[in-house]
Amino acid sequence: MAAPLTLIGNEGSPYSRKMRAVLRYRNIAHRWVVSQGPEYIAPPKVPVEVIPVLVWHDEAGAMRESMVDSTPQIARLEREFAERSLRHPDPALEFLSALIEDYADEWGTKFMFHYRWADDAGIIWAREHLIRQINPSTSAEAIAQFSSWFAKRQIDRRWVVGSNAETAPLIEAGYRRFLQLMSQLIETRNYLFGNRPSAADFGLYGQLTQLCLFDPTAARIAHENAPRVVAWTQRLEDLSGWQVKDAQWLGRDAALPALQPLLAEIGASYVPFMLANAAAKAAGQEGVDCMIEGTRWQQKVFPYQVKCLNWLRAHFAALSAADQAWLRQALAASGCVALLADAA
Repeated sequence: MAAPLTLIGNEGSPYSRKMRAVLRYRNIAHRWVVSQGPEYIAPPKVPVEVIPVLVWHDEAGAMRESMVDSTPQIARLEREFAERSLRHPDPALEFLSALIEDYADEWGTKFMFHYRWADDAGIIWAREHLIRQINPSTSAEAIAQFSSWFAKRQIDRRWVVGSNAETAPLIEAGYRRFLQLMSQLIETRNYLFGNRPSAADFGLYGQLTQLCLFDPTAARIAHENAPRVVAWTQRLEDLSGWQVKDAQWLGRDAALPALQPLLAEIGASYVPFMLANAAAKAAGQEGVDCMIEGTRWQQKVFPYQVKCLNWLRAHFAALSAADQAWLRQALAASGCVALLADAA
């Protein structure tokens, strides 16, 4: 029997929570280790020092290999473990799952970062409680030293993700709309694509663990306006006991109509940003400067998000001509079809 995997992360990391929930749902044996906590042991070197880190072990239990980035981690787990897959059997609907997962990872995180580091209540809460999540026994002196340095670093990074006085109304209105869209969607089904969760569900869940369950202002808004979403987020924390049957996926005709409002939200915000970011990177620019829903959006170019766009386009290009045609029609009204402009 293979040794359990190790997942190194933190409660305050949406991607760590995403991957822990995936492993729990898929019943994949693993250990959860808090990064830099008392039980932490440095894993094999990874290209970028970020969390979560997923570690494979040799037969003796020693750390053998590690990788970062939640979407590639999920893809590898799909290749290595057959049971309780996150992949929709319909390739076109699986593409929609990938699109929504990327929206959560690359745009939904802007909601989280904004409410944590642009909101006074969020800053006060996060600067002390994030280090307590690493080790509740941390001394008051250590908390004071760490929290001042870490909060300043994160606040100074707001410009990197586009959070500023001009974009604040756009981000906050987008968060409220997203909560309402999710509330309406899960009123009609347990998960986005039926009665079993997809990677898209876990992508959204990861960001919502912070927005609904940690950051005080974002959580208050969620509890007041979308209690159904709060409950959904809490339930996805551990789906190890969820009963799964292959017939529980919805087909195209049943799945698509309820997803269209969410796809329209993605088309109005995430899509123009991703296209502008890719264009700025191609032009050799350091910053993105574009219009999103009538608001000027400025931030640092993110090379990783260019990779995400290219992955989506490669995913689309690998589909059959019939699946591509269906997706172009399905995505036309939302504006998401613009993502596919350079795809085959």
